[in-house]
Amino acid sequence: MYRRQSSKNKLKSIQEKYRNYKSRGGFLTSNQKLKLLCQKKGGEGTTEADFWYRLKKSSRGSIVDLQMICDIADDEQIKEIFQKITIGKVSKNKPIEESQLVSFDKLIDSILVTDWRNKGMDDLWKSLFVRDIMNSCIN
Repeated sequence: MYRRQSSKNKLKSIQEKYRNYKSRGGFLTSNQKLKLLCQKKGGEGTTEADFWYRLKKSSRGSIVDLQMICDIADDEQIKEIFQKITIGKVSKNKPIEESQLVSFDKLIDSILVTDWRNKGMDDLWKSLFVRDIMNSCIN
């Protein structure tokens, strides 16, 4: 299994959240975004395992790219990269809703989410991940 188990309502909520972001930059192609959002089937001959393998390789490369940027950029540039980003349409007359924002801390929250239905899963890697982040912040 490659995806988190989500209800139809949760999936619809995620699809709505990223509705306007499907073609806006990032390292994923528009087709990859659509497939992640369950709005497009894979290409002919592409298995689910192949899709996730390619996604993992690309994601790891993007993390290295971010590290390189952070090693070189000054604090102001880094702040601009990691500040909260709006992904929905923003109206001048309405305040921005929390669901329209993404940020590094929300990314960490998504990684650390524990699915209560899978109590037997090994979450040790998540603890080690948080420890490493905290050590980096302290040093």
